[in-house]
Amino acid sequence: MALSIDGSDVRALYNWGLALSWLSSTFPENFKTLGAYSFLALSIDGSDEAASDADKVYLAAIDKFNAMMSRNKAYAPDALFRWGVALQQRSRLRPSNAKEKMKLLHQAKSLFEDALCMDSNNVQVREALSSCLSELKYRRF
Repeated sequence: MALSIDGSDVRALYNWGLALSWLSSTFPENFKTLGAYSFLALSIDGSDEAASDADKVYLAAIDKFNAMMSRNKAYAPDALFRWGVALQQRSRLRPSNAKEKMKLLHQAKSLFEDALCMDSNNVQVREALSSCLSELKYRRF
């Protein structure tokens, strides 16, 4: 029996995005030995290849969630949540005083809020929004 491809089925894009997000969050452990350095402490300033590579993989994950949203809204709340998480994780690759860090956090906040509008009972999204708001508040001082 031959399998057919349904152009409106976005599960492959969603799963691809999830896999890339996971890969990004564990990038140094999987691809580069960093010794005593913590990945969360890395920042993109042109000198850290692992952080730059992780950023590129996060961008690829974001692209998958974006493509998914443009094709089918069936998984919209979770796609918005995962997209927001990827943006929030990307922000953590930036120096604490970087304008881009704040921009990424504001974008993540907006996606979390959109996801909550679609599914107001989603505890995972509420926790992510709370975390993002805390990071935004902390950065303003």
